[in-house]
Amino acid sequence: MDLNDYRKELIDAALQRISGIETPERVNECLLYEFVDRLTQAEEFSDIIPCHFSGTGSRGRRMRVDGYQLDEADDSIRLVICDFSAEEESPDSLTRTRAEASFRQVEAFIDDSSCGRIWSESGIGEFDAAELASMIESRGSNVSRYRIYLFTDSLMSGRIKELPEGKVGDVPAEYHIWDVSRLAAVSQSMLGLEEGGCRH
Repeated sequence: MDLNDYRKELIDAALQRISGIETPERVNECLLYEFVDRLTQAEEFSDIIPCHFSGTGSRGRRMRVDGYQLDEADDSIRLVICDFSAEEESPDSLTRTRAEASFRQVEAFIDDSSCGRIWSESGIGEFDAAELASMIESRGSNVSRYRIYLFTDSLMSGRIKELPEGKVGDVPAEYHIWDVSRLAAVSQSMLGLEEGGCRH
């Protein structure tokens, strides 16, 4: 299966999850579920909790988060943000500028959550992400590391050679991109292992 076929199959599988009216929000949510299921099967992730929130925080900064996972083994928190187009044409190119803009939205969410500003600025209390905001605030600098992941059905630009680590407040942060090509590679690798296992 080539990359375009894989991406079409991914989008079709996500759309089949939708019950009721198809909206951009529902498509985004179902693509997240499809990504998480495939990465869980590939043993790259486990127990990601979807919690879509998008809003405006302090100093007019855009905030967004789509899922998270607390790793109690090392007190780190994984946060997911999605960039899905769900168009059936060939995947577009994810540029560094676009990726960094997404990462900044997660950083703004962490920053406003850690100091408690998020409760007065964003109306987050009505959203599932309120639990994540509360966790970040209560743990504060006891969080060992933030691992921020961008899930996208685009194709990462070849100009993105590396994603240097940074800090959110005083906590180290690392950045990762799971584009459609990387997802296809781990999915097809798992398929190969399963087929190989059947031959023994």
